[in-house]
Amino acid sequence: MELPKTLTGYSISGDFTLIQELGGGASGMVFLAMASSPHSDECDEPMQQLVTIKLLKPDILDKSNIDMFQREAEIMHALDHQHVAKFYEYNREMELTLPNGTVAPAVAIVQEYCDSGDLFEFISFTGMFHENLARYFFKQLCNAILHLQAMGFSHRDLKCENLMLNSEFELKIIDFGFSAIFNKSSTQLGTDCYLAPEIRAGGEYTGSAVDIFNIGVILFVMVTQKNPFFKAERSDPYYKAIVYQQAANFWSEHAKESPDAIAELSEPLKDLVFLLLQEDPVKRLSISEIMQHEWMAGPTPTQDEIKDEFTKRYNNYSQDEMISNISTQEDYDISPDDLDANNYHRGLGSEDDDDTHLVVREAKPYSHQTRKLSQFFSKSDVEVLFRNLTHFVDGVASKHKFSKSCYGVNFETINDDSVQVDVTVNILKVPDEEMHCVQMIRNDGNSIAFGDIYRKMKDLFAGHADTIYEPSS
Repeated sequence: MELPKTLTGYSISGDFTLIQELGGGASGMVFLAMASSPHSDECDEPMQQLVTIKLLKPDILDKSNIDMFQREAEIMHALDHQHVAKFYEYNREMELTLPNGTVAPAVAIVQEYCDSGDLFEFISFTGMFHENLARYFFKQLCNAILHLQAMGFSHRDLKCENLMLNSEFELKIIDFGFSAIFNKSSTQLGTDCYLAPEIRAGGEYTGSAVDIFNIGVILFVMVTQKNPFFKAERSDPYYKAIVYQQAANFWSEHAKESPDAIAELSEPLKDLVFLLLQEDPVKRLSISEIMQHEWMAGPTPTQDEIKDEFTKRYNNYSQDEMISNISTQEDYDISPDDLDANNYHRGLGSEDDDDTHLVVREAKPYSHQTRKLSQFFSKSDVEVLFRNLTHFVDGVASKHKFSKSCYGVNFETINDDSVQVDVTVNILKVPDEEMHCVQMIRNDGNSIAFGDIYRKMKDLFAGHADTIYEPSS
């Protein structure tokens, strides 16, 4: 395997090359990396292997965060299941070199890299799943939860974004940062639209019951492409129907907004979802009861059929996106004011301008191992693409920071519903091709809002999304 060039600006000690930042949040950074020595029994010497490296941010390396990170590593190490991302290594002795050259101590978890992205990405960009397709992944999810419970753990942050797909489109659970030993807790944590009502209530709760609630939300999202409620509380216009055991009202409310989607759902599916989302944790089905539910006995695709389905979805999406954007190519002027202070770009300003702060950017290489649905390809010149990107960011970002070395930007945006999303956009050069990839990555925030902001960017770039890239290997 040819070692890809890095586009992160970061480097790390040990046998790893950081290729691309995959995401992150307030406390951590996640990278795609190349390990120069195998971290899997499936790899024979000599061979390089793609892995995921999750790092604590250098500025929060205090004892409480390190202890929590170590607990995550210990839980992952204890788990051994085909639908849980494989744990390879926990290392507290690494050094991370930052883009500015500063060297900082690093604490890292090395785990399996799942190259087909997360489940939500496919739902958001290629459409809702028919019930047979949803059943395939839901069974895998339930089997993984059964293993967690048998080992005495609960995940406590199950969501579509934490369900990754490998190259065979097998489901893999990731992100055990909120995981705990299987007992009572009163810690308020989780993702807002997945948060169980007992966590919102502020009292004690059981992690296993929270996991059951979460997979109910996941199942609903898979088959409708939307959330079942805003918040799982009695004032919510959707969830109150579950609280008062009004199943017909719950589904009829959703049918008002998505009549076709709801009309397609079977009664066994509706029954299962309703039982999983019960306000009283005791009334929710157990994993063994879920496995015996009528809906679970329905047709389930084979792995080959799943691979065909997802390959077709990806190809159709790419083709449809290109066709929908075939229009007049827009180009925008930018000024130094559109960029960060003291971060001017070659070609801006007049000949008399002082070159002290002039920035010469380089288009970093695209690696097809990081293929995402939130990306498109263009034959346009990189400077034209960068001008469009700058114009877009100027119109949507509440705050932003352009890279001083590559054609990239990190920015935050807040939509009309006060939902915040933190994203990174990079313009990457496709090796050996006269084209570039414009790739958006969600660092933090609501995934549905992320999909919306990506589509807005695509609309602005319009006819520049004018080609498809098919890697030779």
